[in-house]
Amino acid sequence: MHPINKIPISYEHNGWCGSNFYLLPHQGWKIHVSATIQNYQTVLNHVAFLSQKLKFSFKYASSISLINSLLDIHGSRINGGKLITIYPQTKEHCSRLLYDLYRFLKNFSGPIVLTDAQFKGTTNISYRYGLFVAIEEKNYLYCNGKKYLDKKEPYFLLPPFIDTDPFAKEALDPIKPNTLWDNISLDYAIQFSLGGGVYLGNYLNKYKIILKEARFGVGTNTGTAIDKRKNEHYVLSLLNGKYFPKCLTDFYSQENYYLVTEAISGKTFYDYFSSVGPLVVDIDQKAQAMTDFIDIIKKIGNLLSYAHSKNVILRDIKPNNFIITSKNEVFFVDCADSVMNNQKKYIDKIITPGYIVPSNLCNTFAEDWFKLALLIIDALSGVNRNFPPATFAQVCSMFSKALTIQNFSKDWVEIIIALSQNDIKKFEALINSPSLGKLTFHQPSPQLKELVIDDFLIHKESISKWLYRSLAPADQLLFDQLTKSSQSKVIAELDVLLNSFIIKKGLAYRKVKDNYSPYIYEGVSGLAYIVLYFCDKYDLTAQLETLKKFLAMLKGRYVKSANITGGAAGISLMLIYAGIVTKSTDFLHLALSWDKYIDILSFKVRGRKVWCNGVLSNKYNSTLYTDAHDIQKFQQFIHNPNPYT
Repeated sequence: MHPINKIPISYEHNGWCGSNFYLLPHQGWKIHVSATIQNYQTVLNHVAFLSQKLKFSFKYASSISLINSLLDIHGSRINGGKLITIYPQTKEHCSRLLYDLYRFLKNFSGPIVLTDAQFKGTTNISYRYGLFVAIEEKNYLYCNGKKYLDKKEPYFLLPPFIDTDPFAKEALDPIKPNTLWDNISLDYAIQFSLGGGVYLGNYLNKYKIILKEARFGVGTNTGTAIDKRKNEHYVLSLLNGKYFPKCLTDFYSQENYYLVTEAISGKTFYDYFSSVGPLVVDIDQKAQAMTDFIDIIKKIGNLLSYAHSKNVILRDIKPNNFIITSKNEVFFVDCADSVMNNQKKYIDKIITPGYIVPSNLCNTFAEDWFKLALLIIDALSGVNRNFPPATFAQVCSMFSKALTIQNFSKDWVEIIIALSQNDIKKFEALINSPSLGKLTFHQPSPQLKELVIDDFLIHKESISKWLYRSLAPADQLLFDQLTKSSQSKVIAELDVLLNSFIIKKGLAYRKVKDNYSPYIYEGVSGLAYIVLYFCDKYDLTAQLETLKKFLAMLKGRYVKSANITGGAAGISLMLIYAGIVTKSTDFLHLALSWDKYIDILSFKVRGRKVWCNGVLSNKYNSTLYTDAHDIQKFQQFIHNPNPYT
C-alpha cells in the first residue's frame, strides 16, 4: 500500500505532506481522520479531493514507516490513528468541514483517536482544540494574554478557557453499548497500549478475570490488534487450560474485540526471581531458593513440551509472561504472538531486549527452548540483557563468571548450551541432576590481604572529587549548600537524606521519580557519598551507623551498566570511599565483588571504541569516552592503588 503522490502539496517534511490554502492560525479546532492500513489510500483520495474543492489546509502521513508507526499496536496512544489532520480557519469552518467529511467518509472505519471527540458515532472522524503551529514556545495555547499548555491525554479534554464543546450535539454517539458489559466489572488497568488495554476485573460476579481489549483498525499488514487477540483465543482454546488461563468468553463492542480469560493469581517470573530467586536471597536461604528455582524451570520445560505437543510455538517467552502461583505452579499468560508450527500468516518479530534469538530459529520449536536458556541466564546472573552484538559464546562466558561469583553450579552453562542447541533430552537429564543445586562457597579474595586502609587513605581526596562530579546537579547543589551550613543544619539534613533510603527486596534504593536506583547519579550511592563526606567531616557516629546498614545492602544484582554515574564502577568507587571513611575492609571486599561484575558486564575500552550496554560505539562520544576512561582508572586503582593523583 502506497499513499498517492499526485495530489498538489505545499510542503513535505519527515514523512508528512501537506496542502495549505491559507495562513494557519496559531491554534483552534482541528479535525483528525483515521483509517485502517487497508482503506487509507481510498480515504486519503477523498480528503484530497475535498481539499481541492473546498480549499482547506491539511496534512497526511505519506511514508510507509510513519503510517505503520501511527497504527502500530505498541505505538503512541496520544498520536495513534492521526493519519490525516485538517486545519479549519474558524469554529464555524470546522463545523461545516465535519459535515462535509461525514458525507464522504461515514461508510469507512478507522481506529478511534483517543485524544479527540468522535463525530456522529463514527470511528474515523474526530476533533479537538489544540495547537496548529508553534511560533515562540512549543506546545502552548494563548488566551487573553495567558498561556496554557496544550495538554494531550488519551481522552477528550478541553483547554481551561473553553467551557463547552460547541459540537457536542452534532457529535452525539448513537451507538448503544454491548449488553455483555453488564456482566463485567473492572477493578483496574494492568497495562495500556494503542492496540488496547489489559484489565483485571470480575465476570458474572463469579470469576476473577483478565479482560484483553483489541482496538479496531490498529495494526499493520503483519497483523491487527484484533487478529492477535482472536489468535490468542484460538490458541488458548486449543491448549485447554493446562498451564494456561481458560477462555471464558469473547465479544465485540463498538467494533473493538474483547477476550475474557480467567485471572491467574501469583507473581510474574520476573518478580519471583528478583525477590526470592537464588540470585537475590541471603546465603542461608540460597540452597532452598535454588531447589525451588530448579523445580520451576522443570515445570516451564513441561509447559513448553505440552504446548509443542499441541503444535503451538509460544514465541513471546519472557519473565513477565509467566505467572508463579503460591503453590509454585507455572502458567503462561500471553499467547497473542503464539503461532501454529509452520504457520505463515502475519508473523511479527519478537524484539524483547535480551530475548532475541538467531533468525534461523524464529517461528520454530527451537525458538522457545532458546528463550528458556535466556530466561535462566536472566534469573541466575543479572548480566546485561542487551546481548547483541555479543555472540552466544560470549554470553555463556559472562554467565559462567557470574555463576562463580554466586557460587552456583557450572552445570547451568551446559543447560543453556543444550537448550540453545535444541537438545531437550540433555536438558531433561541435566535439570534432574542432583549436582545442579549444590552450592560452593569460596573464601574471600586473596586480594583482601593486600587491601590495607592506609593504602587507600592517600587517595581519599581524589576519590571524593570523582564521586562529587558524578552526582546529579541537584545533589551537587545540595552538597555545596551543606559545605556552607552550620553543623546542626547539616545533621538535620543528613537525617532527611537517610530517611529517603528505601529497602526493597533486600536491597537499598533511592526512589527517583518512579524508579528505584542504587547508582551515584540520582541514586543511593550519591546520597551515601554526601552522608559519608559530612559524617567524616564532623565525626558523626549515629548517622554513620545507620548508613552502614544501607551500604551493606548494595549488592551486585541486576545492574546493567559498568559506568561511573549509573553503574557498577561508580558503586564500587563509593564503597571504597566508605571503607576509607569507616576504616572497614568489609566495604573494600564488597567493592571487589562489584569489580567482578564489571568484568561480567564486559565493558571494554578499545581506544575510543566503547562497549556500552552491549553496543559498540565507533563514533567519538565524550560521555562514553569519559565513562570508559573512568572505569579504566577504577580497575587500575582497585588492583594497584596508585593512579588517583
